Amino acid sequence: MARKRGRRSTGQIFLYILSGVVVLSMALGYAFLAAPSQPATPTQAPAARTANPAAPTPGPSPTPTPVPSITPVPVAPRPTLDPSVATYSFAVIGETAGNPDVYRALLKQIEADGNSFVIHLGNMVERGSAAEFQAWRELMADFPLPVYPVPGNQDALDGSLANYLAFTGAPGVHYSFDRGQVHFAVVDASRGYLGAEETAWLDADLAATQKPVKIVALHDPPFDPRGSDQVLTMGNEAFTVLMRQRGVRYVFAGHIRAYDQTTRDGVIYVISGGGGAPLSRSEDQGGFYHYVRVSVNGTDIQTEARRLTP
Repeated sequence: MARKRGRRSTGQIFLYILSGVVVLSMALGYAFLAAPSQPATPTQAPAARTANPAAPTPGPSPTPTPVPSITPVPVAPRPTLDPSVATYSFAVIGETAGNPDVYRALLKQIEADGNSFVIHLGNMVERGSAAEFQAWRELMADFPLPVYPVPGNQDALDGSLANYLAFTGAPGVHYSFDRGQVHFAVVDASRGYLGAEETAWLDADLAATQKPVKIVALHDPPFDPRGSDQVLTMGNEAFTVLMRQRGVRYVFAGHIRAYDQTTRDGVIYVISGGGGAPLSRSEDQGGFYHYVRVSVNGTDIQTEARRLTP
């Protein structure tokens, strides 16, 4: 009897184990199914591309305000000089920029002295601008005598004599004219020297005239009797040789702000730069305001420095 009960006990154990396994399996299955599933990591969409900002549409460029330009009024014709008149006087003046009151006073004196015309040796203005030349024209508006200008270094704007030509009425940077027995030649030395072109023009002009008296006017003198360096920087010797060879009687020059006169190789050189600009020398060395009065009687020429009268 005892053995029989033992076999039943073993079978029951086996059955219990098997039942436990089944129950455990089912429990684990339910537990797995009941557990919340982890959400899948979302696939990140590519970030939307930010559009490049559109380039701004260019608007109309602002129109610059035009700078008003000064248009020179045509120069009134000079009174005709009778070429047959053999006896007359004329004025030579230079370096007038800087003191219009002195210049006006000298102009009145020139007119009162009975001169026929004026040769201006240059530096009418300080920088060569159109505005300055316009002011010069206005200053000269009531002056009744013809003015024959010579270009100076200050009359050129950045090397150009365009304003000088437009406002003074000069027929060119070089030109010549006759009166009585005298031939006048004006040559451009505004750059501070005489090159081959200027010298060739002057030589041809002097060679062509039949007048017995020749006068040359330029801005820079070929030399200074008092030894300063305010003279031509090139062409000095060629110029003085040409003056002698062509039988020139007088050479008038400015640039030096004083008065001087000397003779070299038979040619009389006159410096006149006392027309209003600050003087560069003491009075005893020619540093005074003046103009030069030139008296012509046929072929006889006389000069006189006329000081500014109070």
